[in-house]
Amino acid sequence: MHNHITNGNLAALQQNDLGWIAAIEGWWSFEWAYIQDSFYRSMNSNKTGRQWLISLIKRVWQIAWELWAHRNDILHQQENAVRDEEENPLNRKVRHLYFKAYSVLKNTLDGCLLKVQLLDLEKKSVIYRREWATKTELALACATILGRRRNRKLQKMRATMKRWLRGS
Repeated sequence: MHNHITNGNLAALQQNDLGWIAAIEGWWSFEWAYIQDSFYRSMNSNKTGRQWLISLIKRVWQIAWELWAHRNDILHQQENAVRDEEENPLNRKVRHLYFKAYSVLKNTLDGCLLKVQLLDLEKKSVIYRREWATKTELALACATILGRRRNRKLQKMRATMKRWLRGS
């Protein structure tokens, strides 16, 4: 088998050795510049592969920076908008659910939802409080269903006991 390594393969192999994360950080195999240099020469261009590689690194950094800035803008703008729109109604909902959960769930497995004190809960992020409210509503709904089942069973047991007592 003939072993033939092209410049592109060599550049890729060298970059694999350096690591592709390293490329994002600016560590590129200089073989990429040689390949681009050859291309520019074939086009009779005055540009150089070194200039091209420097521009590439700068562009990769610029893209990474823009992605980071965009992510932060979305994260903080959305959180601020949600907080402004939902802060008071959400806090009222959390308080209502907390007191209801305290009376219904305190001694159940779902009592873990109450491990955070109400004052601390109100200081948590909007996302945290929304998730807490959703989980608490679900736990309360399950407790209500279980309570109805338990009440039906108790009613049946009481009726059975009454019949048995009357029969004596």
